[in-house]
Amino acid sequence: MTERTGGSDISQTETRAYPDGKGTYTIKGFKWFSSATDSDITLLLAKTPGATKVSLFWARTKWDDGRLNGVRIIRLKDKFGTKQVPTAELELTGMQGAVLIGREGEGVKAISEVLNITRVHCAIGVVSSCKTAFAIVTVQLSLAGS
Repeated sequence: MTERTGGSDISQTETRAYPDGKGTYTIKGFKWFSSATDSDITLLLAKTPGATKVSLFWARTKWDDGRLNGVRIIRLKDKFGTKQVPTAELELTGMQGAVLIGREGEGVKAISEVLNITRVHCAIGVVSSCKTAFAIVTVQLSLAGS
């Protein structure tokens, strides 16, 4: 999730995470570009009170009954990319039960590890698809030559 103020400049994050006294956090802010808006959970960056650096949080975007968890969808983005993965502008009006991942103020480090896992997963998927395509072509060519 990125924000209007900084896009990929994480230091400009305006989203805030407030301790709720239960060991979790309540998140408030605005996310200008949020991918996979229809997912059940999210990872997001926010600043805790008094912090200058962001922290990484895990939160539910909706409850078991389908109600959104402190999320208001402003609008869906009209995009050229994968339309099956909706992207939207979101206002976080009090997302409850957010869990801190990693250490406070080390959100960039923590999300970087997640992004690296995603990159490896994508690479494995591409290689697997190429291997399958090659196998199909090989079989077709051998049948055509018979």
